[in-house]
Amino acid sequence: MFDSCKLPMDRDDFKSIRREQYLYVDKTALLESLIEQGKKYLLSCPYGSGKTLTLSTLTAMFTGQFELFKGLAAENWVRECAKHPYAVLNFDFYHLETTNFKSFQASLAAMLASVADDVHLQVPAAHSTLHLLQFFKALYRRNGPFVILIDNYDKPIIASFEQPKLVLKIYKELQNLYKAIDASRNYLKFVMLAGEVSSDEFGVFATRLSTGHLPLKSLVFSWFPE
Repeated sequence: MFDSCKLPMDRDDFKSIRREQYLYVDKTALLESLIEQGKKYLLSCPYGSGKTLTLSTLTAMFTGQFELFKGLAAENWVRECAKHPYAVLNFDFYHLETTNFKSFQASLAAMLASVADDVHLQVPAAHSTLHLLQFFKALYRRNGPFVILIDNYDKPIIASFEQPKLVLKIYKELQNLYKAIDASRNYLKFVMLAGEVSSDEFGVFATRLSTGHLPLKSLVFSWFPE
């Protein structure tokens, strides 16, 4: 039965998998259910478990790319969404530089500028919580509720936790973004953070840092349920 199927080895882009007719296990009914039942999720799973593909699929759903969902469970949902598609902000922290704080700031600024360009807005030059909140407000006023998807949200911390001073600086810088998202909760249709570290594991990192008191669990939104 599967002899002629193309297996999507090392592929995590939903659009290419569907357009190039690779084998796809339909999980869109579950994603539709998640969307309908809530709007904020923290997805933690081991490397290679499909978190990036999940975010890619969600992007296609919210932007109404119904041609990719022909024959899938969420086809009708996506067709309806296509009438009023959502703006989607896609962040991927995997490639953020963590060799030193200046390189981290530069790579984060470049990523924010790229994300803003995707929705045809300019991100403020300053990346304080207030300035980022103004950016989110501008997007909401123009498009209505929007979607935020963050892949590898834990990568900068994991990559630098052997350097306590650097971790603290990175942590504080990321807090500006997370606090702005938190303050924008009424503007959001849906938000998902995906990574390899669960909320229960944050304490492990705090223990290994020389400070011993870094509240890494608060790196994600305070309004995530326990």
